[in-house]
Amino acid sequence: MSIVLTACTAAPAAERFDHRGAVGLLIGGGVEVGELVHGGQFDEYSRGIADLGVSVAPTADGNEYKLVIEAAKPGSSVQWLVYGGYRGYFGEDRLKTFFDIDGAFDVRPNFTVGPRLALGVQYDFHPLFGLFGGVAARIGIGSPSRFAAGAFAGFQLRSYLLQ
Repeated sequence: MSIVLTACTAAPAAERFDHRGAVGLLIGGGVEVGELVHGGQFDEYSRGIADLGVSVAPTADGNEYKLVIEAAKPGSSVQWLVYGGYRGYFGEDRLKTFFDIDGAFDVRPNFTVGPRLALGVQYDFHPLFGLFGGVAARIGIGSPSRFAAGAFAGFQLRSYLLQ
């Protein structure tokens, strides 16, 4: 009788932290410092940023594609940036490092386009929730051109919808 009960009892599933098949919500913020270049003039700035985005990890390696809308308010008006691309993870445990390769588009008040690169670390407290932080740099070609770097932090909520 105990053999039958033991065979019917399911073992608890191992927690997984690899993000494979996950769809996520990214919420974060940070600070950016940079220079705007227009007409031979260099204008330095610093600003706080707020990010809202989505991530999708459709492949077996757990790496993600993401799209983020960023709002910044250095003065009286809100400035908008959209960036999206690839986030590659190193590690499948709770603590992992990552890199981002993105295309970034300042859309208001000026238009620029260029690459955004980031490095960071993420700690997953739960298979559905993780905190992340990192540093990023970007170049925007347009009018005016932009050279910027900053730090960011946030959290990711996930649901394994693609499995």
